[in-house]
Amino acid sequence: MTSSSTCIAPPWWFEIATRRINSGKRGGWALLKVLQALGLLNRSAAFRLPDESEIILPLNWPGAQMRDVFEQYEPDALAHFARAIAALPSPAAVIDCGADVGVFCRLLLSKVPAEKVDRVLAVEPNDRSFALLRHNLSGDNRALFFGAVSDRAGFGRLVAPDYSDGDHAKYLEISDVETDLPVFTIDELGVTPGSAIALKIDVEGAELDVLRGAAATLRAAPGFVVQIEAHPDVAKRTGVDPIEFLRFCNSIKPCKWRAYVEKTRQSFDIPNLDAPFFTQLPTDQICDVVIASQ
Repeated sequence: MTSSSTCIAPPWWFEIATRRINSGKRGGWALLKVLQALGLLNRSAAFRLPDESEIILPLNWPGAQMRDVFEQYEPDALAHFARAIAALPSPAAVIDCGADVGVFCRLLLSKVPAEKVDRVLAVEPNDRSFALLRHNLSGDNRALFFGAVSDRAGFGRLVAPDYSDGDHAKYLEISDVETDLPVFTIDELGVTPGSAIALKIDVEGAELDVLRGAAATLRAAPGFVVQIEAHPDVAKRTGVDPIEFLRFCNSIKPCKWRAYVEKTRQSFDIPNLDAPFFTQLPTDQICDVVIASQ
């Protein structure tokens, strides 16, 4: 993902490709590949969210070529997460770990009553994404952090896994080099005492570390809700079963949860904390899991 230059609206050649793709005509995807090879997608443009507000995205942002990309962005999990925030006993600190360019946070905030949000804190380790995040999440009561989140402060670097070389799949590798990426914990971010917590975690393998680094914050909150990604490829790489996320949250406060399959939009309860996560689903597929304290 890059953002070497910014234009007000998507350029005409991008619009031609996306119109062909969305109308089912041949040639749209081929044109996008040519544009990518020429480096023409290495710029950003203004897009409209469902609430008609503007957001700046790279032209090569995943899904940017689809008309309904925002409507199809984790819709069921996002709606559940928003409802759970509205039901929390006090206004929430919304904490977005792996905020990318701010799409998730903007969509979420459009669904949650303003009086239910105390503050927004967003963390992003990719410098190109962070530059756009600063534009897309500017405003009062918002704190943006360039870096990564784990269970201890320090430094790290982003590494691409064997199964993908895309920016969105890169994961954190802890380092001792002080010039590398800053790493901190949720407990260090300065959440307002007494705030409920709405924590979204999309960090490609460091999920359990992020939760451990948020333990004091979650324990002190009058209530919390967590949305976290469960990815079969990531679980295989790290050796950490996503059931551990549920166990950890449940150890802080009794919780309920539901898993939403991204590809099929099916949803499932995960009834057994003693069984592997993906054995409780029909197939190994990427899920967004919403975990809410009771």
